[in-house]
Amino acid sequence: MELERTPGQFYPQDLPTLFSNPTADILWLWEPFIPTEALVLLSAYMKVGKSTLIYALISAMVNGKDFLGHKTTKTNILILAVEESERDVRNRLLNFGVNEKDGIYVHIGRMTTSPENYSRVKKFLKEKNIGLVVVDTLSTFISVEDENSNSEVLRAVTPLLDIAHGEKVTVIMVHHNNKGEGDGGKGIRGASSLFGLVDQAIILKYHGSHKGRFRRVETLGRYDETPRETIIEMDDNYGYTSIGSEADAVVDQIQLEVRTVLIALGVPATLVEISEQLPQRKLKAIQKALSPPPVWIKREGKGVRGDPFKFSVEKVWAEDATTSQRQLIPGEWTHPSSSQPSSYDEQEPLF
Repeated sequence: MELERTPGQFYPQDLPTLFSNPTADILWLWEPFIPTEALVLLSAYMKVGKSTLIYALISAMVNGKDFLGHKTTKTNILILAVEESERDVRNRLLNFGVNEKDGIYVHIGRMTTSPENYSRVKKFLKEKNIGLVVVDTLSTFISVEDENSNSEVLRAVTPLLDIAHGEKVTVIMVHHNNKGEGDGGKGIRGASSLFGLVDQAIILKYHGSHKGRFRRVETLGRYDETPRETIIEMDDNYGYTSIGSEADAVVDQIQLEVRTVLIALGVPATLVEISEQLPQRKLKAIQKALSPPPVWIKREGKGVRGDPFKFSVEKVWAEDATTSQRQLIPGEWTHPSSSQPSSYDEQEPLF
């Protein structure tokens, strides 16, 4: 006897039935990081840049534009800004180029998590065809007495999971990391049940030994398609630019260091000569970063004994400060839009 399927009720299936059910492809709001109909956690320690990341993503997604080199799906968005003032929310949206015709709706201020309010939210999602809900921040939204209590947190967050899966929208919960920032989700502040409940956790951290422009995006979840680590850089407009994996970031950094050396030398240099100017880098790492060299580094010679490769920077590239997103000067780390560089230790690589 086959049971009639009713949401929330017991409904067993045998394996032939289960395997014969059509399997839907994963649909993405931000491919391949944020799927549709998912509960997602975006977590970072304070002031690392999670608000910058989420508002930059909102700006891209509401218009269906690529974000960090990856496709987004255009959708209407509801922001539950329970922690920030109206002025701050408005300024963030304006700073990222959002205009009043975009499909973004904002609730500002505290909101009780009552069944009545959840019913209103669900009704609103259908009326406005919302595809993404952003809760900023989770701890202010759920207001549990003990955020380290697994049972309390689970009970408070489950309604958001029901909205994601039941109303077929994605819910992103903006959250805080502990100061220690452990690996594998252990740095997420509060109860471990929170990490266990979500479909995807995106954790933003500083990258490298200097708390500057670089961030590491760690992704932990149910989706094999998602890269586990991506390095990004805050750009001049306080958005983000994707660099790629940590290996890509190292190559990118070495190339810029080589550029600095070649500009300072003023004459073509071999790999050995370049390496002598970069004692913090191994010769093989420099060789890999220059095989092949970027467009702004010229390579001459055959790369054999008696005629080694020699590298130089042509004048047009040396004088053009816009050829890279950042410019290195020996002993200084210079923001392209700033005349006040901050010093860094030349002997310690950023990556």
